[in-house]
Amino acid sequence: MFSLIFFQKRRTCGWLAPLIVSWSAALAQAQSVVPTTLTYNVPEGTSPAIQNVTFNTGCTSGQNGRSYTITISTGDAWLTTNPTSGDDAVLQIPIAVIVNPTGIDGDTTVEGTATINVTTDCTGVPITPIPLAVAVTMNVLAPADSDDDGIPDTEDNCPAFANPSQADGDEDGFGDACDGCPDDEDKSTPGLCGCGVADVDSDTDGVADCDDECPTNPNKIVPGLCGCAVDDADEDGDGLVNCLDGCPADPFKTDPGICGCGEVDEDSDGDTLFDCLDDCPNTTFPPVNVDENGCDPSQRDSDQDGVSDAVDLCGDTPADENVDPETGCDPNFFDLDADGVENHLDQCPETPIGQPVNSSGCAVFQMDTDFDGFNNAVDQCPNSPIGQPIDEHGCAPSEEDIPQLDGDEDGVLNQNDFCPDTGLGVKVDDQGCPLPTLPGDNDNTTPQPEPDSGSGGGCGAGTTLAGFSLMLLFMLLPRNFRRQP
Repeated sequence: MFSLIFFQKRRTCGWLAPLIVSWSAALAQAQSVVPTTLTYNVPEGTSPAIQNVTFNTGCTSGQNGRSYTITISTGDAWLTTNPTSGDDAVLQIPIAVIVNPTGIDGDTTVEGTATINVTTDCTGVPITPIPLAVAVTMNVLAPADSDDDGIPDTEDNCPAFANPSQADGDEDGFGDACDGCPDDEDKSTPGLCGCGVADVDSDTDGVADCDDECPTNPNKIVPGLCGCAVDDADEDGDGLVNCLDGCPADPFKTDPGICGCGEVDEDSDGDTLFDCLDDCPNTTFPPVNVDENGCDPSQRDSDQDGVSDAVDLCGDTPADENVDPETGCDPNFFDLDADGVENHLDQCPETPIGQPVNSSGCAVFQMDTDFDGFNNAVDQCPNSPIGQPIDEHGCAPSEEDIPQLDGDEDGVLNQNDFCPDTGLGVKVDDQGCPLPTLPGDNDNTTPQPEPDSGSGGGCGAGTTLAGFSLMLLFMLLPRNFRRQP
């Protein structure tokens, strides 16, 4: 409250008592609401967005202790708002409408008023609410029916095609009047593949299976040269795809031919045998007298050991043997001294050619019967016990400590010689004793026949010679045989 004091002056003399007039503070508070009218265009059965009105309390932001309580009365069931309170100088008040709360049909306009009663307090002293009115108009619009079949578009299964019956034979939600595939519950339009066929792209190559001849190969839509399962690739770039190329990695061949992929079917020496089959691909041209392996006589290698037959001393060496490149022989089986005993069995592999040898490949002068390091030819004791110490004659003491020597050199060792002092060159028996002498054979040598006189003495000379032959035969018989009765 505030007061104004007016001083009154008399018409005659002096002043009258002052006149005091008081106003309520509310008169100084200019409250307003904007806008004062609201219009809603509402399709039947829907609720539109809420609109706000701006309320100015008339207070200033510097006044303390202010508060506002706002209540709205509408008197219409379709018009509603919520109570609002606050302490700002300007408030936003929402005012909403509700469709069909009391059965309002479409193509209807209803009007109402929202009365805003605001109790304000700018100075801390409550004042009487000042009612402010907001006129609200709501135009309820009839739902759209684009095809004029009496079915609102929101409920019409063919909103663009009149179909009052709403028939839907395949029950796919599209009325028969607008269903491009009325008997296909999965399609309402034929699409790429037509009704009854799904527009599926199994290999995700961008072409539907119904148009893709290779529906499971993303790299092909037609079989091409190799079929759907195989790409039409040309690995060697020879112009022929791999599936038809007998040599897909060989740019020079499309068929293995005689020599196979990777090898040219070439006959370098012109002998009618391809190099891949020719053991001698460089035979001198023109080839003459070549065999089935493509080799001429100077090149043939019958045992295929890498050594020409012309110089191969072992022409039947088994396959895969390592041979001497000069002789063509396996060192283990070669007979170096040509004595008929192969090297691996030959105890004397260097016997002079032509010498008779025993089964060990040794000639007489190479034999060492007792293995004492002395060949029999110089060993005076060729039967020395193995392991005995040997002297310079190839002899060792016997068990009786008798030297194994042949003192009289008659061929019988001392230990077996009953006549150890037989003269040199005298023929002896197996006991080392001289054989019996014939009459007239003082030196125990074979008698020689007398020269033929040629004068009638032929008979006598013949008799003498026959007798001598019988005596010689007797002397050559073994002693034991001669002593038998």
